[in-house]
Amino acid sequence: MTPCYRPDKEQHRLQVIESDLKTLEPKVWLNDTVISYFIREFIEAHKSTYNFDGQFFGTILMNYKANKRNMGKPYVASCGITANFPYETYPTILVPVCMDVHWSFVVTQNPFQVKKITYKVKAHKTKPHQDNTYDCGIFMLYFMREVNRAIMRAKGNIILPLSIANICALPKQTRDHFNCDLERMEFFRLFRNDQAVQSEIANR
Repeated sequence: MTPCYRPDKEQHRLQVIESDLKTLEPKVWLNDTVISYFIREFIEAHKSTYNFDGQFFGTILMNYKANKRNMGKPYVASCGITANFPYETYPTILVPVCMDVHWSFVVTQNPFQVKKITYKVKAHKTKPHQDNTYDCGIFMLYFMREVNRAIMRAKGNIILPLSIANICALPKQTRDHFNCDLERMEFFRLFRNDQAVQSEIANR
């Protein structure tokens, strides 16, 4: 199980129900419950890596909207988490981000060893491309898992800015034929074989 943010330590267990699993069907947008459960239970992380789940940024965004797009209160709330975060223990952090209808994620490594970059956008031509509006969650979970696997293989000794292009790369002949449906089927199988999920569904 991956180290993962729990917004409520007393009630941190996610309840996955049948309607959540339906978001794993083809051409359906993954919801935050499936995203968070997958990150918590199905992504193996190195001891130096911390994977936030989908609720962390979602909580900040929800508070931001509730405060009429004033960042004051959401900033204070997020500082309550980030100010006490054990950065020495987890120098690599992955944060899922959902801006209303699009999933992506941010990777930070050694966040205090940074320099200011005014603006930089770099796309890796070796990565597969999303060509629809509903597979972003599949892409995000796939690449979060690939980043974690690369860190595991390197036993935590990896410089991600220099390695991310290779981590995201697919062979040229398969790059434009990345099959999200196959990934969905694999993810669906993981949920169907998860005893906690099936027990929750059976008890409803």
